[in-house]
Amino acid sequence: MAEVHELRSSLREFIQHPRRRDALWQDKPNWNQLASSFDVVADTEMAIQTYKSSPLTDDKGLLYLVIYGLLQALYVQQDALESLVRAFKPAQLPRYTIESEPEAKEIRGIRNNAIGHPTVQGNAKSPRTPGVQVSFHINQHSMSNLGFTLMTTYASGGPTFRDVKLFELIEKNTVMVERVLQKLKDELEAAEMDHRKQFRSEKLVDIFSNTLGYQFEKVYEGVRKLGTGAGDFGKLSLEEIAENVAAFREALTKRGVLYATSDLEYYFANVEYPLGELRAYFQGEGSLKDQRAASIFTHFLEDKMNVLVKLAIEIDEEYAEELRSASPEAHKTPGA
Repeated sequence: MAEVHELRSSLREFIQHPRRRDALWQDKPNWNQLASSFDVVADTEMAIQTYKSSPLTDDKGLLYLVIYGLLQALYVQQDALESLVRAFKPAQLPRYTIESEPEAKEIRGIRNNAIGHPTVQGNAKSPRTPGVQVSFHINQHSMSNLGFTLMTTYASGGPTFRDVKLFELIEKNTVMVERVLQKLKDELEAAEMDHRKQFRSEKLVDIFSNTLGYQFEKVYEGVRKLGTGAGDFGKLSLEEIAENVAAFREALTKRGVLYATSDLEYYFANVEYPLGELRAYFQGEGSLKDQRAASIFTHFLEDKMNVLVKLAIEIDEEYAEELRSASPEAHKTPGA
């Protein structure tokens, strides 16, 4: 199994892709939860690894801090893992709970009994819900860096004892965290591949006319000869360019990858603004009155259109690729 740090880093890198990141950004509270969860998984892992390499001590006060701190670190890491899964699947019902993982249920039980709520659980004297009342004690003389004995006392009957081995708890927790992160990674990669396959045959670059250079020549000529036949041809060529831009925007919207906060909107803004100004120019309207200024706008538009074409090629290449990091399981439909 991959290590917790490697899986966490791989997931974090996966969502840094602008298209996937932009989708997550739309829900700011959920994005904040996701970012916090990533950090807390890493922070608690650091604490757990530091515990594993810490020197042995017989200082009772320090041992209490070590035991309390480790069990709490395991508990908090599990909480963060639950929040991470929920942030990636905000609409999933029933909601994922960390207690569905058998290792988590055991570890959380030990944490709750030893340091979470040790003094009293249940109420033997409750008039409405009478039941067993228990209390817990860490045997001080049993404490070491390796573990401790937990004593459970009951309202009736003698106590019971359990030896808690901390390194075994860490190993169980690590196996669980790696399994959950790996499953999440595989599901995200499978969903990504399903998305790519859905649109792989639709080449975005084909949206753009293969006579784009010729059309810009006509726009340049029309700008210089506004009010003539050349001006009319220039206007028609500009409209064909505008249709290409609109079709590209529609195709990206169809793929569900175009958001107000998207980097893609930056590229569209660089094209659509000069395009609108030149359209107004050919109508005898707008702020452009000088053909030299209109020529400059045309040059800028041509340059930014070439950027859009290059972007379309890059997206097509990405959609044609398989995910190199994906395991065989990642190519299955989530839940299959």
